[in-house]
Amino acid sequence: MQWSPTLALGNYILTVIAMIEWTAMKRHLKVVLLLPAAIDQVGDYATPVAQPNLFIILKCLGCSLCSLFAYFGMGSFNFALGFYFIFWVSLTLIGSNNAEKKARTAKKQISGSGTNTPPTGSPREDMIAIFDQHELTVQATKYSAELFLNFCFEYFGFVWITGISYAVLLDRSGPQGKVLCFIVILANWCNDIFALIVGVSLKGYTRPLYPRISPNKSLEGAVAGTIANGFAWPILLWIMNDEETMYWGQDYVNPYIVFFFLGILFGCFGVVGDLLQSLFKRTARIKDTGTFFPGHGGVLDRIDGLLVCYPLAWWMFWLFTRLVHLPGHNE
Repeated sequence: MQWSPTLALGNYILTVIAMIEWTAMKRHLKVVLLLPAAIDQVGDYATPVAQPNLFIILKCLGCSLCSLFAYFGMGSFNFALGFYFIFWVSLTLIGSNNAEKKARTAKKQISGSGTNTPPTGSPREDMIAIFDQHELTVQATKYSAELFLNFCFEYFGFVWITGISYAVLLDRSGPQGKVLCFIVILANWCNDIFALIVGVSLKGYTRPLYPRISPNKSLEGAVAGTIANGFAWPILLWIMNDEETMYWGQDYVNPYIVFFFLGILFGCFGVVGDLLQSLFKRTARIKDTGTFFPGHGGVLDRIDGLLVCYPLAWWMFWLFTRLVHLPGHNE
């Protein structure tokens, strides 16, 4: 299975789109946290208000190169993580040095646009205009706090979203890594599908999983998805395993039993990733992160579970390779 270059390229494209979505969502997070009363004037947004300027586009294209660095191994991947941290620290310090100038500029923009934005006839455009006013108010009155939150959210989002790059690291780690790469994503899809089927089928008879964060997710659906994930792991291993060339510790344990429990574990972490994404959206007062998948939200809405599961899979596999010598394994 020689998928590495194609996987790395697809990973890069998904990372770019996810970073664009996150950049828009962090604008809402900053406004909500620093100006909580103002956001109640307009309620929830269907999708975050994007900021499509050249710097944002180049930033997302550049930082997403981290997923391509993963193609060359863990060392290159770690270098990209560290480099972007230093880059963003430098930008934040430069911005802090110009804090007063930025605040004055924001105040002038508020004065020039007026405090009352006339209705345009489009609810979405009215909401965007009001949001822009709120963001300018934050920049004019709380610029230092806004700058600090921007740094925290930017780097957290970057590390969080590049979690999907661990799929490339797995794929480059020999035949067992390739198998795990596919098992994680296919089982995660099974998790989502069964959770949705059970949740819809038992609608009206279910209990909320975590009502304060995601009131639409049911406990019964989460349990069904996790169990489906547990069965998917050994089934997929049986389909893709080559017992002559792949060693899973079968001298000591039955790998299919181990993979069932691993599937349950990864099913739970998939739910955790889903809830984390829901926490961000509920805090930011938005419904979906984007419209890349019509009717199903943005890229971040689709890969939230994988952002947690792929790093977990990589580090568990890394530990396994330290305990057992695997032929064909790449560091």
